[in-house]
Order: sequence, then C-alpha cells, then structure tokens
Amino acid sequence: MRDTKNLSELLEFDFNSMTEETSGTEASNQSKKEENDQLDSFFVDDMGLPPLPESEAAKHPNLTMSNAFSKAQEVKQKDKNTAAKGEAKAGSQEKEAAPSAGKRAWGIVKGVLVWSKEIIIALVLVWLILTFVAQNSTVYGSSMAPTLENGEMLLMNKFIYRFTEPQRGDIIVFTYEDPIQGEEYLIKRVIGLPGDTIEIMDGMVYINGTAYDESKYLEMSTDIKGDVEYPFLVPENSYFVLGDNRANSKDSRFSEVGAVPKEQIVGKASIRFWPFDKIGFV
Repeated sequence: MRDTKNLSELLEFDFNSMTEETSGTEASNQSKKEENDQLDSFFVDDMGLPPLPESEAAKHPNLTMSNAFSKAQEVKQKDKNTAAKGEAKAGSQEKEAAPSAGKRAWGIVKGVLVWSKEIIIALVLVWLILTFVAQNSTVYGSSMAPTLENGEMLLMNKFIYRFTEPQRGDIIVFTYEDPIQGEEYLIKRVIGLPGDTIEIMDGMVYINGTAYDESKYLEMSTDIKGDVEYPFLVPENSYFVLGDNRANSKDSRFSEVGAVPKEQIVGKASIRFWPFDKIGFV
C-alpha cells in the first residue's frame, strides 16, 4: 500500500511540474513575442517608416523585426510611387491644359482673321464690280415707255463697252449736262452708229436712206423731228439715240442733247430685276 501511494504522489508531482513548466514556457514565448512586437514597432518608428496597415498586420501576426522593416519599406515605397504618379498626372494635366488654352485662343484669332479676310475680299469684289462691271440703275420718267416704265430697276453692264462698240438697238445709260439740274443720267436706245446718216420723214426713221423697222418695241410713229438739221450725219465715236416714247423724250433729235460721244456712255442696260414679274433681259 505504501508503494502505491508513493507512486501516485510521484506521478501527481510530475504532472503538476510539467504543467507548470509548460505554462511557464508559453508565458515566456508570449513575453518574447510582445518584446519582439515592441522592438519591431520601435525599430520601424525609429527608421522613420510608416506603421504597417492593420490589414497587413492581420495577415502577418508573427513578423520579426527584419520582416517588419521590409514590409514597412514596401508600404513606404508604394506610397511614394502613388504620390509620384499623382504628381506626374497633375503635371501632365497642367501641360495639356496650357496648350489646350493656347490652341483655343489661336483658333479664335485665326477665325477672326479668316472672317476679316473674307469680308475684305468681298468688299473689294463689290467695289470692282460696281466700278468696272455692273451697277444698278433706276428708270425715272416715261421716255422709254412702253419698254421701260418709271420706277423700274435695271442692272447696267459697265464692262461690255470696254471691249466692244455699242450696237444698233442697245439701250444705253449716258451722262448729260442739264443747264438747270446739272449732270444727270439719261437712258435711250441707240439708233444711229458713227458715220450713219439719219433722216426722219413721214413718221419713220431712215438710216442711210432706208426705213428702219422698229415695230418690235415702238407703238407710235416718229412725228416729232426736233430741232436738228436733217439729214443728220452722226460724228465719229458718237451715237444717235432716241427714246421709245417718241412723243415725250429728250434725245438726239434736240440740239441740247445731240449725238452722244462714246466717253459719255456709262454702260448698257442689261437686266431688269424690279418689279419681279418683269425680271429678265431688256
């Protein structure tokens, strides 16, 4: 009985001793782990490195000091890279913004220049056209009725007689110096050309001894002969002109007008553009 008791006591003693030793070892390991964590934290802070994120710490609960240093360096480098990318992106955006603003400003200036150029070209063309090519003219009075009525508007070709001579039947605009009104414009039809002999007899106009057919535009006879002497010889570079309304027209039949020198001819009446229902060539 004694031996059994002693063995039991001995076993109980050894078991308790082992339990105490195991507990001590675990406590010692826990203490060392805490010291290592403290050292790791101190080492990382002392090196100026950022603490590990909680997510990283949760993934690596048993980091040694060297591992903590590596991880901290990795985190710090990652932060630096992110910051550098942000700065580079901001710089790139600034560089892109500056040229973009410059391009917009240049686009506006370029548009204004192009617009101004087009206006200048248009004005020059209008000036050239009105000076050398065409000009609008308004009919005043009834001397050309029924062909042209008072108030009708015409486009006058100022260019044609620079290269050709007026033809019989052309309706021309020329300057006339009125004794009272001063310079004015008259519009008449060319009947006699330079060198022609004009005669008015029995209500008919004769050119070089032959009756001139005016039936397509004339509705009356030419009874009024005026005060010029017949046969009338048309001077060189001059033209004998008559209005279609022979009863009421101041034209070459009267000495105050006489034959019209070519230099007084402004142009040829070509197109009627008003009123709209009469638009067309004259």
